Amino acid sequence: MSTIDSFDGTTYLVDHLETYHTLMSLQAFPDEIMSRAFPVTLKGAARLWFSQLLADSVSTFQHLSDSF
Repeated sequence: MSTIDSFDGTTYLVDHLETYHTLMSLQAFPDEIMSRAFPVTLKGAARLWFSQLLADSVSTFQHLSDSF
């Protein structure tokens, strides 16, 4: 998988989400994998936000993106 810069909340959120979604879609990863792999692209406050989500509170990557 190609790499993307980690998101820490100080750069453009929509760009990060779109880049991640494009890379994952090009490799035909299912939605569940996209959601579970997303936190590896986060750091700092963004990773903390993700870690505070309740288990099973996000059902799709779109829902995760909207929440983010």
